[in-house]
Amino acid sequence: MWRSVLAAAVIALLVSCAPKPSRDAAKPARPADGVKQPPPKVRVAAQPEFAYEILEHNTPLTMTADSVSLVMVKIKNTSNRAWPLAGTIKVGFYWTDDKGAEIEKMNGRALPQKDVPAGQMAYFKARVKAPSTPGTYYLVWDMLEENVAWFSKRGATPVKVAVQVT
Repeated sequence: MWRSVLAAAVIALLVSCAPKPSRDAAKPARPADGVKQPPPKVRVAAQPEFAYEILEHNTPLTMTADSVSLVMVKIKNTSNRAWPLAGTIKVGFYWTDDKGAEIEKMNGRALPQKDVPAGQMAYFKARVKAPSTPGTYYLVWDMLEENVAWFSKRGATPVKVAVQVT
């Protein structure tokens, strides 16, 4: 009995000490006159058939220009359908520059090493070639269904890795 009385007293004390929101807290901040604000970012949930999660990858953080690295990517199929071994669902990658522009002809794909039922994980092996000009680039990992869509275009979140090319 004394425990419940003590617990009630602690809860009452915490509630009375909690900061009270001010009237202005609910008002959105106004931008300075003449300054346009970007629209708020809205995170869209992936459509169920285009959901996945990248669990691990060994993307190198530095690469020599024009070199090739074998990268292993472990992905969980969180969609509502299987990814067959000989199917059109693959992990894909592409390079972007530091401004986000995709570098043409610098992309690739890899098939799963086995059938991947919904809810299961699989490894993908991808041969990644570095850009030919030194600089900072981003290697973007995403799933795709050939001739349909990149999964990120259907709400999934790709993984973007900064890579220094020397």
